[in-house]
Amino acid sequence: MGFCKVKNENRQLSMDLSVRFIKEVQCKALVDTDTTMTGVAPHIIKNIQAIKIGSVPIANLHNEVEQREKYKVLLGIDFNDGQYIQNIQVFMLKGADNLGYDVLLGMDVLEKLQFTYTPQNKTLLFENLK
Repeated sequence: MGFCKVKNENRQLSMDLSVRFIKEVQCKALVDTDTTMTGVAPHIIKNIQAIKIGSVPIANLHNEVEQREKYKVLLGIDFNDGQYIQNIQVFMLKGADNLGYDVLLGMDVLEKLQFTYTPQNKTLLFENLK
């Protein structure tokens, strides 16, 4: 089992990961347990040359449902014992350029990982359950 340290910046949990389709890009992801599906910024979708596979209804901050473009990508998270790669469907994030993050990491990915919190050094780790 491998571990991946999660950063705590201004009470927001974030981590580095890669997103790829034809090309691979290193990204900064915001861990969001309130999001069911992972979202990726438009500039990352364009950069990796992902192909649209449809659309998906997503509720915005005002709880209004909007249709968003849906893509299939490979998501890579580096653990101390290798890289965890998941083939997932993601939606295109609107207004992501203002967030400071490239990826909104949702429960579709998080539910496959185990969280471990160490209070002594205030460290949150994701555990890869391979």
